[in-house]
Order: sequence, then C-alpha cells, then structure tokens
Amino acid sequence: MSMSARPSARMSKFMNDAPSGRASARPKMKNALSKLKGTKATLLVMNDLKETEADDSLENKIVSINKTGTSSLPGYIPSVPEKICYDCTWQMSIGEMGGIGTSESETKFYGLCDGHGPAGRDIAELISRRMQFHVKKDFNAVLDQSKKDEKKRDIGVSSQKDKSATEIVPTDILTRAHGKVLKDVYRSDSNIFFSGSTLLTCLIRGHLMYITNVGDSRLILARKEEAIWKPTQMTIDHRPENPQERARLEAAGARVEPFIMSKTGLAVGPLRVWLKTQNAPGLALSRSFGDAVANQIGVVADPDVFKVVLKKRDKFIVIACDTMFEFLSNEEVVSIVIPFYEEDNAEKAAEELTRQAQWHWEQNESTVSDMTCMVIFFRDVH
Repeated sequence: MSMSARPSARMSKFMNDAPSGRASARPKMKNALSKLKGTKATLLVMNDLKETEADDSLENKIVSINKTGTSSLPGYIPSVPEKICYDCTWQMSIGEMGGIGTSESETKFYGLCDGHGPAGRDIAELISRRMQFHVKKDFNAVLDQSKKDEKKRDIGVSSQKDKSATEIVPTDILTRAHGKVLKDVYRSDSNIFFSGSTLLTCLIRGHLMYITNVGDSRLILARKEEAIWKPTQMTIDHRPENPQERARLEAAGARVEPFIMSKTGLAVGPLRVWLKTQNAPGLALSRSFGDAVANQIGVVADPDVFKVVLKKRDKFIVIACDTMFEFLSNEEVVSIVIPFYEEDNAEKAAEELTRQAQWHWEQNESTVSDMTCMVIFFRDVH
C-alpha cells in the first residue's frame, strides 16, 4: 500500500509496498508454523501495587464489579465509504470458577482485539472466539478435577498432590491460552502474511486482576486517594519505539525506521518494522498475532502478564485500542469517565470516550481510525 500523505501513515498499523506475490516476502506457511515457539510470558507486578495477598482486610479490597460499558465506532476512509470496524471485544463470566480459593462466586473475563491488514477483522474475531474457548475450557477442567478430588477427600484418599492439581493459577491458564490461540491463527484459513491483531485481556477474581497484553492497546487503572484521581497505565505499548523491543527486532534482522516518501525522501509517521531489502511489511507494532512476514524478523506474540491487587481506592479501569490515545492522554481519558462514574453509568462513559476520541481525529486528520473501548466500574466493600 503506497502512501502520499501523513494521515495515512498515522492511521495504518502496517504499510506494504511489496507486491503481494513476491516470494521473498512470503514465508511458506507450513515452515512458519513449524518454527513457532511456545509463547514466553513475562509476569509482572506493578511497582506501586505490590500489596501482599496475605492482607485479607476487606476494608481495602474490591470484591465485585459494578457496571461495564462498551463502545465501538468504525473509522472513515474516503476510498472506503462503508468501512467496518476491525476491533472485537468480549466480556464473559466463568461460573463457579471464583469458588475455588476465593470468596467470589464468579470470575469475569474481558478482552479487546484490534485487527489490521486485509484479513484483520477475521483474525481479530478468531482470536476473540478461541481465547474465550481455551480459557473457559481450562478453568472448567480444573473445576471438574476439583470435584473429583473432593470425593476422594470424603472417603479419605486425597493427597497434597491432588490439592495442588486443582488450584487455579490464572497466569498459567492465560499463558497457555495465548500459545493455543497463536497456533489457531496460523492454522486458520485467513491470509496472515500482512494481517494480524493485537490482544489485551483482563481477568478479575475477587480483589485480584490479571492482565495480558500483546500489542499497543492499553488498560488504564483509575485510582482515587483523598479526593485526588490518579490514572496508571497498567500495560506496556509494544511498538518499535520501545528500546527493548527495537533491540529484539534488529537482532532478528529487521530494519526499523519510519516510512520514507519516495519522491521527497521525507520520513513520515511512527517507526515501522521492515525487511532489510524490501519496503514490507511496514508494521507499526513490535508484537502481534498473525503478521507472518513480520514474525520472521522479530515481531512476536509473547504476552506481558500483569498481576494486580485491587484496593478500595481503585475505582474503574478503561481498556481501549491505541487510536483512543492518539489525541487523548491517559489523564484526559480518566477525566472524561469520572462524571459518568459518579453517575454510575459505564455505558455512557464508554460512548463519550469514543465520541471524543473520534472528534479529535476528525479535527486533525483526513482519515479516521476505528475507536473501541470498555469501561469497568468497581464496587467498594462497605
């Protein structure tokens, strides 16, 4: 895809000037799948949220979700008057899962996929379906085993090994699911050479929140302390601008630089990932699902996994695709939501966020990207 103006460079996740049939830019799919390694998850506890889980004082903890709102608006491209939104979201309850090792009766699971490229919508939908399937299946397997072990305990034949086998470890379940979804994507019928998707998930069990992230969507936590609101970005943007991400890409043979306009030599837009000798794929991400060409030069689907202890001061979270933050800061996003939090209206909060984000794009660009967000309000313990 060629580019003649700055707005297109800002909006597009990837940019590809190589002919689609050029063999050197198209890895053999069977070889690409055989080279995939298991996802390497990085488990992190945010520095200012290292409160011990041993602290069971209910006055500090959040144990339930109050309201959830979701909003999604398709972008606008003059040459595509009926453009569809390539983003997918989900929210689901996983029944009795919270009943094992926690006082809660439910586990809530949320997700956002931001597709890009010709097959981006199909890939985002596939990831959404399969991530929910794998996580729920794994949780249910643990629950079924727990019931079997409970029967053993009733007749006095259980062991410590049986107990440990039925403990739910969300970080392990989420990491395994990422690896399975990655294989699902490569085995699908979708053309993933120059298409892919980000993935951000959030699983909440009582006062514990588990976040996984691949790509540049964000989760913002809004905390209120002594009448002062503080937004905290809980995820890391996986983009070539990140020094660690760039080092991995270049070590794998990638060329990292912005798009260079052929006529003027002017550098346009963000840093992108290119093959050494071809102007492809031009991906503005350092991690994603799919993107088989970019995968050969260091773009991976390894998730960051964050474990967060939620406290009473933590009031809500915002999960949103990267375009929501193109013209709005984290602080501005939280400020937009606060009045709706006080009115207990999460749906309106999400709608207002996408409306304002879209308005800023319309004021600054000739094209408008897709806008999607989820707003989740917490309920305090009284």
